[in-house]
Amino acid sequence: MIDTVKDAIGVEDDTPTYRCGDCGTEFESEADLDSYWFSCPECESSNADRIEE
Repeated sequence: MIDTVKDAIGVEDDTPTYRCGDCGTEFESEADLDSYWFSCPECESSNADRIEE
């Protein structure tokens, strides 16, 4: 529902996208790279690079 409202009013999602260096999974995260909370949702590695879009 929230995404539908954002689309309707033209608000873009600015969540950074990352690619895990260990398993290759692409994921979005609001956490900083050096944060305790930052990890790949698939393998829980903190080894990731930001994907520029």
